[in-house]
Amino acid sequence: MTDILIVASPGGHLKVAEELFLNTDLKIKFITTRNNPDQIFKYDAIREFNRDMNIFRAFYDAFLVIKKNKPKIIVSTGAGVAVPFFILGYLMHKKLIFIESISRVKSLSLAGKIVYPFVKKLYVRNIELTYIYKKAEYYG
Repeated sequence: MTDILIVASPGGHLKVAEELFLNTDLKIKFITTRNNPDQIFKYDAIREFNRDMNIFRAFYDAFLVIKKNKPKIIVSTGAGVAVPFFILGYLMHKKLIFIESISRVKSLSLAGKIVYPFVKKLYVRNIELTYIYKKAEYYG
């Protein structure tokens, strides 16, 4: 059983997630869409998908990962890889936390907008977004 399942796209999103959970004793499992052996944490890679028919495979992969790891919480720092995990996580009664990118100052990212109805918490880096999105919490 995993305490937290962290889902993030490779690159900056994954790096932010790693930095957030660098010093913790929780059982954490990282999921991303590419194999990057130079990362700090060990993680599993799922198949890459975009906005096409591969989304069905992404939902299948997400289902298998959630079922296998049985996380209490699913966290994502973005981008699209979060969508199938959050929709399925919602249906499976998991606590969902989305951490929006620091670059989002006027509105949420596309992934943030899609998962917003399903999240328990949405953390943003611009206080103005807390006036627009009721679930948003500013974390500086």
